[in-house]
Amino acid sequence: AERKQGKELEIIPKITLHGHAGAVKTVSISGDSWRVASAGEDGSIRVWDLGGTGTPSKSGHMRDVTGVSYGPFGDIVVSCGKEGALKIWDPRDGLFIRNICQRDEQLLGCCVSPDGLRVALACDDGVLRAYDVDRPDAVITQRHSFAP
Repeated sequence: AERKQGKELEIIPKITLHGHAGAVKTVSISGDSWRVASAGEDGSIRVWDLGGTGTPSKSGHMRDVTGVSYGPFGDIVVSCGKEGALKIWDPRDGLFIRNICQRDEQLLGCCVSPDGLRVALACDDGVLRAYDVDRPDAVITQRHSFAP
């Protein structure tokens, strides 16, 4: 509940979607605001329309899915997981398209660039990587720095 001017407001979800077995770890909303991709500890990815329906579970990850991101045009969903895979999906039919990369470390989050050409990837080795969607070569590698 939220407080506003001394009153407690109850916030009620407009829609509640069920389907994951276990915790939902990450979500992303499409650019047209009509679809939501969700993923979680069950290793599955689901795409929901906000009318209340969802795709069948797509279990393309062997462990927890830790990141999911819609492309800016709604034509791809990118996901990453603890097993080190960065994958591309077609959100319209839920079909797996391809792996972008397979890393040795756990992947913690991903995000598609506004032009849809690159994917930023957070890794548990302290390195941020950016990949071309169409090529598996690392475009940018940046180690986190804690220097003042």
